[in-house]
Amino acid sequence: MGDILASFAKDQSTIDETLPDTLHMTSIYLIVLITALIIVIVSIHYYAAVAVGLFVAFFSMLVGEGWCGHGRVLCVCVPCAGSGKCVGMP
Repeated sequence: MGDILASFAKDQSTIDETLPDTLHMTSIYLIVLITALIIVIVSIHYYAAVAVGLFVAFFSMLVGEGWCGHGRVLCVCVPCAGSGKCVGMP
């Protein structure tokens, strides 16, 4: 019992040590991405329409019906090939 508890304590310690740095780097990369997107949109106005279309398509697949029409969030399908079954999530 002590070995299992020690293992979970070590895992929790690892998460506590790495999570703040990971979140910090993620926020930096997100700011860089948004800045680059804004610069490109200001330079090439047609890119704004393409970017909006891609974001709408991505989020509609993510939240909406999914690729297979099962209505699950993050339904990862290998475009079904007519089987109607999702791969990866029950």
